[in-house]
Amino acid sequence: MSSQRLLVVDPDPAVHELLAGMLKHDDCSIQDVRDEKEAVQSLRHTPCDVLVAGPGRNGFDALKLLRQVRTVAPDARVILSGDPDPARVIGAIRHRAYSYFRAPLTPGPLHDMLQQALETPSWKDDIRLISARPEWVTLDVRCKMDAADRTTQFVREIEGDLPAPVREDVAAAFRELLMNAVEHGGHGDPKKRVRVSLVRTSRSLIVHIHDPGQGFSLDFLPHAAISNPADSPIRHVEVRAEAGKRPATRVLHNEVVKASGLVRGALGLEEGQLVLYLERLRFGEGEPIALMHNYIPTSLVTLSNDVLEEHGLYELLRASGIHPARAVQRISAKNASAPEARLLGEPRGTALVTMERTTYDERGRTIEFAQHVYRALRYSLVSTLTSGEPGRQAV
Repeated sequence: MSSQRLLVVDPDPAVHELLAGMLKHDDCSIQDVRDEKEAVQSLRHTPCDVLVAGPGRNGFDALKLLRQVRTVAPDARVILSGDPDPARVIGAIRHRAYSYFRAPLTPGPLHDMLQQALETPSWKDDIRLISARPEWVTLDVRCKMDAADRTTQFVREIEGDLPAPVREDVAAAFRELLMNAVEHGGHGDPKKRVRVSLVRTSRSLIVHIHDPGQGFSLDFLPHAAISNPADSPIRHVEVRAEAGKRPATRVLHNEVVKASGLVRGALGLEEGQLVLYLERLRFGEGEPIALMHNYIPTSLVTLSNDVLEEHGLYELLRASGIHPARAVQRISAKNASAPEARLLGEPRGTALVTMERTTYDERGRTIEFAQHVYRALRYSLVSTLTSGEPGRQAV
Protein backbone atom coordinates (compact mmCIF):
# COMPACT_ATOMS: atom_id res chain seq x y z
CA MET A 1 0.00 0.00 0.00
CA SER A 2 1.34 3.43 -0.93
CA SER A 3 2.11 6.03 1.72
CA GLN A 4 -0.84 8.12 2.86
CA ARG A 5 -0.71 11.89 3.15
CA LEU A 6 -1.95 14.07 6.00
CA LEU A 7 -2.25 17.83 5.51
CA VAL A 8 -2.28 19.98 8.67
CA VAL A 9 -3.61 23.55 8.70
CA ASP A 10 -3.08 24.76 12.25
CA PRO A 11 -0.85 27.54 13.62
CA ASP A 12 -0.13 25.59 16.81
CA PRO A 13 3.13 23.57 16.43
CA ALA A 14 1.97 21.33 19.26
CA VAL A 15 -0.74 19.97 16.94
CA HIS A 16 1.89 18.79 14.45
CA GLU A 17 3.88 17.16 17.26
CA LEU A 18 0.72 15.47 18.53
CA LEU A 19 -0.18 14.08 15.09
CA ALA A 20 3.41 13.03 14.35
CA GLY A 21 3.48 11.08 17.60
CA MET A 22 0.19 9.36 16.78
CA LEU A 23 1.33 8.30 13.32
CA LYS A 24 5.00 7.51 13.97
CA HIS A 25 4.42 3.80 13.32
CA ASP A 26 2.21 4.34 10.26
CA ASP A 27 3.20 4.81 6.66
CA CYS A 28 1.86 8.36 6.54
CA SER A 29 3.57 11.61 5.60
CA ILE A 30 2.57 14.89 7.29
CA GLN A 31 2.72 18.30 5.62
CA ASP A 32 2.11 21.61 7.39
CA VAL A 33 0.67 24.66 5.67
CA ARG A 34 0.06 28.10 7.15
CA ASP A 35 -3.31 29.21 5.87
CA GLU A 36 -6.32 28.60 3.65
CA LYS A 37 -4.67 29.79 0.42
CA GLU A 38 -1.60 27.61 0.86
CA ALA A 39 -3.80 24.61 1.74
CA VAL A 40 -5.87 24.95 -1.43
CA GLN A 41 -2.75 25.35 -3.57
CA SER A 42 -1.23 22.25 -1.99
CA LEU A 43 -4.41 20.22 -2.61
CA ARG A 44 -4.54 21.26 -6.26
CA HIS A 45 -0.98 20.08 -6.71
CA THR A 46 -1.08 16.91 -4.56
CA PRO A 47 -4.28 15.39 -3.14
CA CYS A 48 -4.26 14.32 0.51
CA ASP A 49 -6.06 11.50 2.31
CA VAL A 50 -6.88 13.42 5.47
CA LEU A 51 -6.82 17.15 6.25
CA VAL A 52 -6.80 18.42 9.85
CA ALA A 53 -7.70 22.09 10.26
CA GLY A 54 -7.74 23.94 13.56
CA PRO A 55 -8.77 27.40 14.73
CA GLY A 56 -6.67 29.85 12.74
CA ARG A 57 -5.46 33.39 13.01
CA ASN A 58 -5.89 36.58 10.97
CA GLY A 59 -9.42 35.74 9.92
CA PHE A 60 -8.77 32.12 8.94
CA ASP A 61 -12.03 30.14 8.96
CA ALA A 62 -11.83 26.33 8.92
CA LEU A 63 -15.44 26.05 7.71
CA LYS A 64 -14.66 28.28 4.73
CA LEU A 65 -11.64 26.08 3.96
CA LEU A 66 -13.86 23.00 4.22
CA ARG A 67 -16.19 24.39 1.54
CA GLN A 68 -13.23 25.00 -0.79
CA VAL A 69 -11.79 21.55 -0.12
CA ARG A 70 -15.07 19.98 -1.21
CA THR A 71 -14.50 21.62 -4.61
CA VAL A 72 -10.80 20.97 -5.18
CA ALA A 73 -10.39 17.67 -3.27
CA PRO A 74 -13.81 16.03 -2.77
CA ASP A 75 -12.30 12.73 -1.58
CA ALA A 76 -10.31 14.26 1.31
CA ARG A 77 -11.49 13.40 4.81
CA VAL A 78 -11.53 16.69 6.72
CA ILE A 79 -11.32 16.75 10.52
CA LEU A 80 -11.98 20.19 12.01
CA SER A 81 -11.27 21.53 15.48
CA GLY A 82 -12.52 24.73 17.05
CA ASP A 83 -14.97 26.20 19.52
CA PRO A 84 -17.70 23.97 21.01
CA ASP A 85 -20.32 25.90 19.04
CA PRO A 86 -23.37 23.86 17.89
CA ALA A 87 -23.79 26.07 14.81
CA ARG A 88 -20.22 25.38 13.69
CA VAL A 89 -20.60 21.65 14.30
CA ILE A 90 -23.78 21.62 12.23
CA GLY A 91 -21.97 23.59 9.53
CA ALA A 92 -19.23 20.96 9.52
CA ILE A 93 -21.82 18.20 9.04
CA ARG A 94 -23.58 20.16 6.29
CA HIS A 95 -20.36 20.49 4.28
CA ARG A 96 -19.41 16.84 4.86
CA ALA A 97 -16.60 17.14 7.36
CA TYR A 98 -15.38 13.75 8.50
CA SER A 99 -15.41 14.83 12.15
CA TYR A 100 -15.25 17.79 14.53
CA PHE A 101 -13.37 18.19 17.83
CA ARG A 102 -13.27 20.99 20.31
CA ALA A 103 -9.92 22.70 20.79
CA PRO A 104 -7.53 21.94 22.38
CA LEU A 105 -7.45 18.46 20.88
CA THR A 106 -7.65 15.35 23.08
CA PRO A 107 -5.12 12.74 21.88
CA GLY A 108 -7.07 9.50 22.46
CA PRO A 109 -10.35 10.23 20.64
CA LEU A 110 -8.54 12.13 17.89
CA HIS A 111 -6.15 9.22 17.30
CA ASP A 112 -9.01 6.74 16.94
CA MET A 113 -10.90 9.02 14.53
CA LEU A 114 -7.75 9.74 12.52
CA GLN A 115 -6.98 6.05 12.13
CA GLN A 116 -10.56 5.41 11.07
CA ALA A 117 -10.40 8.22 8.50
CA LEU A 118 -7.19 6.81 7.04
CA GLU A 119 -8.58 3.27 6.83
CA THR A 120 -12.19 3.74 5.70
CA PRO A 121 -12.79 2.96 2.01
CA SER A 122 -16.01 4.99 1.70
CA TRP A 123 -17.70 7.63 3.81
CA LYS A 124 -19.12 10.52 1.76
CA ASP A 125 -22.85 9.87 2.06
CA ASP A 126 -22.79 8.10 5.42
CA ILE A 127 -24.24 11.06 7.37
CA ARG A 128 -26.92 13.33 5.91
CA LEU A 129 -28.13 16.50 7.63
CA ILE A 130 -31.94 16.66 7.53
CA SER A 131 -32.72 19.34 10.12
CA ALA A 132 -30.15 22.00 10.97
CA ARG A 133 -31.33 23.95 14.01
CA PRO A 134 -29.08 23.67 17.11
CA GLU A 135 -32.12 22.91 19.28
CA TRP A 136 -33.45 20.31 16.82
CA VAL A 137 -31.00 18.29 14.78
CA THR A 138 -32.03 15.37 12.59
CA LEU A 139 -29.49 13.13 10.87
CA ASP A 140 -29.81 10.26 8.43
CA VAL A 141 -27.05 7.72 9.19
CA ARG A 142 -25.92 4.75 7.13
CA CYS A 143 -25.89 1.41 8.99
CA LYS A 144 -22.12 1.27 9.40
CA MET A 145 -20.07 1.15 12.56
CA ASP A 146 -17.71 3.94 11.55
CA ALA A 147 -20.70 6.13 10.62
CA ALA A 148 -22.09 5.53 14.12
CA ASP A 149 -18.75 6.54 15.64
CA ARG A 150 -18.63 9.73 13.59
CA THR A 151 -22.24 10.59 14.47
CA THR A 152 -21.51 10.09 18.17
CA GLN A 153 -18.58 12.51 17.99
CA PHE A 154 -20.70 15.12 16.22
CA VAL A 155 -23.39 14.75 18.90
CA ARG A 156 -20.75 15.07 21.63
CA GLU A 157 -19.71 18.44 20.20
CA ILE A 158 -23.25 19.64 19.44
CA GLU A 159 -23.99 19.20 23.15
CA GLY A 160 -20.69 20.87 24.03
CA ASP A 161 -22.18 23.21 26.63
CA LEU A 162 -22.95 20.32 29.00
CA PRO A 163 -20.52 19.62 31.88
CA ALA A 164 -17.82 17.22 30.70
CA PRO A 165 -18.96 14.16 32.75
CA VAL A 166 -22.58 14.66 31.66
CA ARG A 167 -21.53 15.15 28.04
CA GLU A 168 -19.56 11.91 28.05
CA ASP A 169 -22.43 10.01 29.69
CA VAL A 170 -24.83 11.37 27.06
CA ALA A 171 -22.44 10.41 24.25
CA ALA A 172 -21.98 6.88 25.64
CA ALA A 173 -25.74 6.35 26.01
CA PHE A 174 -26.41 7.79 22.56
CA ARG A 175 -23.82 5.55 20.94
CA GLU A 176 -25.30 2.46 22.59
CA LEU A 177 -28.76 3.34 21.25
CA LEU A 178 -27.41 4.07 17.79
CA MET A 179 -25.33 0.88 17.68
CA ASN A 180 -28.40 -1.15 18.66
CA ALA A 181 -30.23 0.37 15.70
CA VAL A 182 -27.31 -0.23 13.31
CA GLU A 183 -26.53 -3.79 14.46
CA HIS A 184 -29.96 -5.16 15.35
CA GLY A 185 -32.38 -3.05 13.32
CA GLY A 186 -30.19 -2.55 10.26
CA HIS A 187 -28.09 -5.74 10.66
CA GLY A 188 -25.04 -3.70 9.68
CA ASP A 189 -26.33 -3.45 6.12
CA PRO A 190 -24.85 -0.28 4.57
CA LYS A 191 -27.79 -0.12 2.18
CA LYS A 192 -30.03 0.68 5.15
CA ARG A 193 -30.17 3.90 7.14
CA VAL A 194 -31.12 5.08 10.63
CA ARG A 195 -32.95 8.36 11.33
CA VAL A 196 -31.64 10.19 14.42
CA SER A 197 -33.24 13.26 16.02
CA LEU A 198 -32.01 15.29 18.99
CA VAL A 199 -34.34 17.84 20.56
CA ARG A 200 -32.89 20.14 23.21
CA THR A 201 -35.08 21.99 25.69
CA SER A 202 -34.04 24.21 28.59
CA ARG A 203 -34.05 21.23 30.97
CA SER A 204 -33.76 18.07 28.89
CA LEU A 205 -32.30 16.36 25.85
CA ILE A 206 -34.62 14.07 23.92
CA VAL A 207 -33.19 11.50 21.50
CA HIS A 208 -35.31 9.63 18.98
CA ILE A 209 -33.75 6.88 16.87
CA HIS A 210 -35.75 5.12 14.18
CA ASP A 211 -34.09 2.06 12.67
CA PRO A 212 -35.15 0.07 9.60
CA GLY A 213 -35.79 -3.16 11.48
CA GLN A 214 -38.86 -4.85 12.94
CA GLY A 215 -37.77 -4.29 16.54
CA PHE A 216 -36.73 -6.97 19.03
CA SER A 217 -37.60 -8.21 22.47
CA LEU A 218 -35.32 -9.35 25.28
CA ASP A 219 -35.83 -13.08 25.81
CA PHE A 220 -35.05 -14.83 29.05
CA LEU A 221 -31.27 -15.14 29.39
CA PRO A 222 -30.54 -17.12 32.57
CA HIS A 223 -26.76 -16.65 32.28
CA ALA A 224 -27.04 -12.83 32.20
CA ALA A 225 -27.35 -10.61 35.27
CA ILE A 226 -30.37 -8.86 33.82
CA SER A 227 -32.39 -12.10 34.28
CA ASN A 228 -31.60 -12.60 37.98
CA PRO A 229 -34.67 -13.03 40.22
CA ALA A 230 -35.09 -10.36 42.90
CA ASP A 231 -34.19 -12.78 45.71
CA SER A 232 -31.03 -14.12 44.01
CA PRO A 233 -28.79 -11.29 42.72
CA ILE A 234 -25.96 -13.66 41.74
CA ARG A 235 -28.05 -16.41 40.17
CA HIS A 236 -26.40 -15.81 36.78
CA VAL A 237 -23.02 -16.72 38.32
CA GLU A 238 -24.44 -20.02 39.56
CA VAL A 239 -26.02 -20.75 36.16
CA ARG A 240 -22.73 -20.10 34.38
CA ALA A 241 -20.84 -22.35 36.80
CA GLU A 242 -23.41 -25.14 36.38
CA ALA A 243 -23.02 -24.89 32.61
CA GLY A 244 -19.23 -24.98 32.81
CA LYS A 245 -18.93 -21.35 31.76
CA ARG A 246 -16.27 -20.39 34.27
CA PRO A 247 -13.90 -17.59 33.20
CA ALA A 248 -10.26 -18.23 32.31
CA THR A 249 -7.34 -15.79 32.30
CA ARG A 250 -4.20 -15.32 30.20
CA VAL A 251 -1.46 -13.06 31.58
CA LEU A 252 -0.03 -10.78 28.90
CA HIS A 253 2.20 -8.58 31.09
CA ASN A 254 3.42 -8.96 34.67
CA GLU A 255 6.22 -6.49 35.25
CA VAL A 256 7.47 -3.62 37.37
CA VAL A 257 7.28 -0.28 35.57
CA LYS A 258 7.62 3.40 36.38
CA ALA A 259 4.23 4.87 37.29
CA SER A 260 2.75 7.33 34.80
CA GLY A 261 1.30 10.64 35.97
CA LEU A 262 -2.23 9.22 35.91
CA VAL A 263 -1.23 6.16 37.94
CA ARG A 264 0.81 8.23 40.41
CA GLY A 265 -2.18 10.48 41.01
CA ALA A 266 -4.53 7.55 41.55
CA LEU A 267 -2.20 5.66 43.91
CA GLY A 268 -0.76 8.71 45.69
CA LEU A 269 2.83 7.96 44.62
CA GLU A 270 5.82 10.26 44.15
CA GLU A 271 7.41 10.84 40.75
CA GLY A 272 9.75 8.03 39.76
CA GLN A 273 8.13 5.39 41.97
CA LEU A 274 7.52 1.93 40.56
CA VAL A 275 4.34 -0.14 40.35
CA LEU A 276 3.44 -3.71 39.50
CA TYR A 277 1.70 -3.62 36.11
CA LEU A 278 -0.60 -6.48 35.14
CA GLU A 279 -2.28 -6.90 31.78
CA ARG A 280 -4.63 -9.88 31.58
CA LEU A 281 -7.05 -11.20 28.99
CA ARG A 282 -10.20 -12.72 30.49
CA PHE A 283 -12.09 -15.50 28.67
CA GLY A 284 -15.61 -16.83 29.03
CA GLU A 285 -16.82 -19.94 27.23
CA GLY A 286 -13.52 -19.94 25.34
CA GLU A 287 -14.02 -16.41 23.98
CA PRO A 288 -12.17 -13.24 25.08
CA ILE A 289 -14.53 -10.99 27.05
CA ALA A 290 -12.33 -8.45 28.85
CA LEU A 291 -8.88 -6.84 28.70
CA MET A 292 -7.77 -5.85 32.21
CA HIS A 293 -4.98 -3.51 33.33
CA ASN A 294 -4.05 -3.25 37.01
CA TYR A 295 -1.44 -1.08 38.76
CA ILE A 296 -0.43 -2.06 42.31
CA PRO A 297 2.25 -0.51 44.57
CA THR A 298 5.31 -2.76 44.53
CA SER A 299 5.46 -2.73 48.33
CA LEU A 300 2.22 -4.69 48.60
CA VAL A 301 2.56 -7.93 46.69
CA THR A 302 4.48 -10.01 44.12
CA LEU A 303 2.45 -12.39 41.93
CA SER A 304 3.47 -15.09 39.47
CA ASN A 305 1.76 -15.69 36.14
CA ASP A 306 0.70 -19.16 37.26
CA VAL A 307 -1.26 -17.98 40.29
CA LEU A 308 -2.79 -15.08 38.33
CA GLU A 309 -4.12 -17.53 35.75
CA GLU A 310 -5.61 -19.78 38.44
CA HIS A 311 -7.02 -17.22 40.88
CA GLY A 312 -8.72 -13.82 40.88
CA LEU A 313 -6.61 -10.77 41.75
CA TYR A 314 -8.66 -9.81 44.82
CA GLU A 315 -8.56 -13.42 46.02
CA LEU A 316 -4.75 -13.24 45.86
CA LEU A 317 -4.64 -9.86 47.60
CA ARG A 318 -6.76 -11.22 50.47
CA ALA A 319 -4.50 -14.25 50.73
CA SER A 320 -1.60 -11.80 51.18
CA GLY A 321 -3.39 -10.00 54.02
CA ILE A 322 -4.61 -7.09 51.88
CA HIS A 323 -8.37 -6.71 52.10
CA PRO A 324 -10.12 -4.50 49.52
CA ALA A 325 -12.87 -2.61 51.36
CA ARG A 326 -13.97 0.27 49.13
CA ALA A 327 -13.61 1.36 45.51
CA VAL A 328 -14.50 4.33 43.37
CA GLN A 329 -15.11 3.42 39.76
CA ARG A 330 -16.28 5.11 36.59
CA ILE A 331 -18.04 3.16 33.87
CA SER A 332 -18.10 4.59 30.37
CA ALA A 333 -17.67 3.47 26.75
CA LYS A 334 -15.14 3.80 23.96
CA ASN A 335 -14.32 2.51 20.51
CA ALA A 336 -11.93 -0.44 20.31
CA SER A 337 -8.41 0.50 19.24
CA ALA A 338 -6.57 -1.79 16.85
CA PRO A 339 -4.68 -3.69 19.63
CA GLU A 340 -7.84 -4.01 21.76
CA ALA A 341 -9.88 -5.23 18.80
CA ARG A 342 -7.24 -7.84 17.94
CA LEU A 343 -7.08 -9.21 21.50
CA LEU A 344 -10.86 -9.20 22.05
CA GLY A 345 -11.70 -10.64 18.64
CA GLU A 346 -13.83 -7.66 17.60
CA PRO A 347 -13.73 -5.39 14.52
CA ARG A 348 -11.75 -2.22 15.08
CA GLY A 349 -14.02 0.55 16.33
CA THR A 350 -16.50 -1.76 18.06
CA ALA A 351 -18.15 -0.32 21.17
CA LEU A 352 -16.47 -1.45 24.39
CA VAL A 353 -17.54 -0.87 27.98
CA THR A 354 -14.75 0.75 30.02
CA MET A 355 -14.21 0.73 33.75
CA GLU A 356 -11.68 2.80 35.69
CA ARG A 357 -11.38 1.94 39.39
CA THR A 358 -9.37 3.03 42.41
CA THR A 359 -9.49 0.53 45.30
CA TYR A 360 -8.80 1.09 49.02
CA ASP A 361 -8.27 -1.35 51.88
CA GLU A 362 -9.96 -1.28 55.30
CA ARG A 363 -7.32 1.21 56.55
CA GLY A 364 -7.98 3.61 53.70
CA ARG A 365 -4.75 2.84 51.80
CA THR A 366 -4.91 2.96 48.02
CA ILE A 367 -4.04 -0.56 46.92
CA GLU A 368 -4.93 -0.69 43.23
CA PHE A 369 -5.71 1.39 40.15
CA ALA A 370 -7.46 -0.48 37.32
CA GLN A 371 -8.40 0.31 33.73
CA HIS A 372 -10.44 -2.44 32.05
CA VAL A 373 -12.30 -2.75 28.75
CA TYR A 374 -15.14 -5.24 28.16
CA ARG A 375 -16.92 -6.54 25.10
CA ALA A 376 -20.22 -4.68 25.30
CA LEU A 377 -22.33 -7.59 24.04
CA ARG A 378 -21.09 -9.82 26.87
CA TYR A 379 -21.85 -7.50 29.79
CA SER A 380 -24.98 -5.96 31.35
CA LEU A 381 -25.11 -3.26 34.03
CA VAL A 382 -28.05 -3.54 36.45
CA SER A 383 -28.85 -0.95 39.15
CA THR A 384 -31.50 -0.86 41.87
CA LEU A 385 -32.84 2.61 42.70
CA THR A 386 -34.58 3.53 45.96
CA SER A 387 -35.93 6.84 47.22
CA GLY A 388 -34.31 6.58 50.66
CA GLU A 389 -37.64 7.33 52.34
CA PRO A 390 -39.73 4.57 54.01
CA GLY A 391 -42.97 3.80 52.29
CA ARG A 392 -42.00 5.43 48.99
CA GLN A 393 -40.89 3.82 45.76
CA ALA A 394 -38.30 5.22 43.39
CA VAL A 395 -39.44 6.15 39.93
